[in-house]
Amino acid sequence: MTIPNLRIFQQGRHPAVWLLAPLVGLATGGAAILFRLAIGIFQWPWLGTMTENVAAAARQQPWWIILLAPAIGGLLVGLMLNYLLAGKRTGAVPDVMEARINAGRGLGLWQGFLNAVASALSLGAGASAGREGPIVHLGASIAAAACTRLN
Repeated sequence: MTIPNLRIFQQGRHPAVWLLAPLVGLATGGAAILFRLAIGIFQWPWLGTMTENVAAAARQQPWWIILLAPAIGGLLVGLMLNYLLAGKRTGAVPDVMEARINAGRGLGLWQGFLNAVASALSLGAGASAGREGPIVHLGASIAAAACTRLN
């Protein structure tokens, strides 16, 4: 009974998917670490720290820095959205779900990377948003690119 199941498994694309899944997972994990570092890099110039102790670091800054940093970050993100990102917005989990319905179409690797940079800049400049959505979108973009390259 198990031998026919093994043959069906081997004849399908299951072995390739099983080999590809850990590689995509490792690439996504590395990208998530780089994304978190990018947030810290963007917050360092105005807070002087890359840690998650944002409130304590903000208390030590002059009021004008607390006012200007999010405004400048928002301006830069706005320029990125207007000139670099398709759809003039960052991607999120619903975009990943929609791309899944459309067989992965709509998740380009370059757009996923730009989305992550815009999101990291926004978060690093003080935006109140989550970090998980951009990581999910970036991971799905990596997976879609791998699937496209390997047919």
